[in-house]
Amino acid sequence: MMSFNNGSISIWIDEQQVLHFVWESFATSKQYREGWTKALTLANEKKINKWLIDQRESGTIMPKDLRWANEEWYPKATKLLGEQSKIAVLPPKSAFGELSVRKAIEQLEAKRKEPLKLKYFSDNSEAVEWLFV
Repeated sequence: MMSFNNGSISIWIDEQQVLHFVWESFATSKQYREGWTKALTLANEKKINKWLIDQRESGTIMPKDLRWANEEWYPKATKLLGEQSKIAVLPPKSAFGELSVRKAIEQLEAKRKEPLKLKYFSDNSEAVEWLFV
């Protein structure tokens, strides 16, 4: 069931109550923020605590969007999602993309004493399996 698509990001919740956040292409600032905001709203409304973020097709994230995520989105996410949440990430295919995503997440998690449970995977099935361990 498709819950959201803005041309660059698709978001849906599957029958196992996993929120899928899939990058289909480079996202503009508007699409980037719209996607993350929608995902958090859906997770909060549906009480979802398992996320699968597929960034394999994502492009470079603009510094202003990383700041927005760091200063606005992440504090809301940690408050709303809680410590029981698990986030499995399939990182970008490009080495540069993967490095930028990992650096951004490290900066975000440095702001919280008890960061969200997050783990990187190269295989989709391993990522889903970890969400249920």
